[in-house]
Amino acid sequence: MLNDFIEKVVIHEAEGGRTKDRTQQVDIYFNFIGNFVLPLSEDEVEALQSEEARRAEEIAERKRKSSKKSTQKRNQKRAEIKAKAEAGAGDQEAQSQLAERKQYQVRATVKSYRKMRDDALSGDPIAKVRYEKTLAMRREAYHSKKSEQTA
Repeated sequence: MLNDFIEKVVIHEAEGGRTKDRTQQVDIYFNFIGNFVLPLSEDEVEALQSEEARRAEEIAERKRKSSKKSTQKRNQKRAEIKAKAEAGAGDQEAQSQLAERKQYQVRATVKSYRKMRDDALSGDPIAKVRYEKTLAMRREAYHSKKSEQTA
């Protein structure tokens, strides 16, 4: 008898991949009514919002941990190469690796500054503030270095 009241059932593609957050929408169209969606109560809305906030915090925490771990690993490798280069003055391989890493860092910094400047010049207000802060820090570092050299 239920089939007499249902016109069609539409099953949408699942979202969320193969994770615990996977969801799939199912629409049920009734005869003479169409797609009927029950409104959510205030409690259900609050529960959904708190669940979404919790998930966002979990994702942010995972990203922070991953970033911290990769930074530690990168710093450890850099320290090992630097120690090798300083310990063995004749170790050409370690010295060349250290020089290569320094060049890479310089190129990455220049690229970052150029992108920041281009974003600021294009009119992005957040980029302008960030670029001005960066210029102020660079100016301050330059003047402090100059004062140390003259002293």
